[in-house]
Amino acid sequence: MTSISGIYFYVNKETLEVVYIGQSCNIERRIKQHQYNNAQMIDMELSNHPDNYYVRWIEYPPDLLNQMEEYFIFVYNPKFNFTS
Repeated sequence: MTSISGIYFYVNKETLEVVYIGQSCNIERRIKQHQYNNAQMIDMELSNHPDNYYVRWIEYPPDLLNQMEEYFIFVYNPKFNFTS
């Protein structure tokens, strides 16, 4: 994991489906927040099934994060980005 800024992807290990896409100026810190919070559906899923997913990321400068996150969500349509 890394503290760079960019877009991160939670991927199901079995199906290789991208289930969540997020952005952060500090990916390492944000991933830890997902692991220890239950504010979002992805947080609860990770708490219940932490070994089912892995994280990949692409480095982007902070000024491109919104644009790139929106693009990747459009392309992958991840199920946990659209639940409350």
